[in-house]
Amino acid sequence: MTKERMLGYVAFLHLVSIGRFAFTPSGRAIRWRMVAPEVSNIAEAIQVGRANRNGYRRIPFRFLGHRFEIMEHVAYFIHRKGIWPTGEMQINHKDLDRSNGTIDNLELMTQSENMKHSAAMRKAGKKGGKR
Repeated sequence: MTKERMLGYVAFLHLVSIGRFAFTPSGRAIRWRMVAPEVSNIAEAIQVGRANRNGYRRIPFRFLGHRFEIMEHVAYFIHRKGIWPTGEMQINHKDLDRSNGTIDNLELMTQSENMKHSAAMRKAGKKGGKR
């Protein structure tokens, strides 16, 4: 993970810690928007991010004048587990479904292990999510 990318995750997790963003139990990132702030303190949750052409959800945001775009499942894994993927480590979707960001479906492994897992799952007939 590059220093710039790591800074993006640190910035986003800071915004989570102060309540600007949150995660649903399914691992989706949300932000809060006030509904009629002049009338009440009711807020609604707005899903943030979008899936890229490979099916991974990415979250664009600004922090202290800098633009970042991070991968949703990696931010959720770091937030819930407190473990950072360093060096060759990656966050794997156990069921190959990139839209399934639940914490039980995410695991830390090397790129080599990730590729072997993917090949074994596909050989067993598991196709995963949309791409």
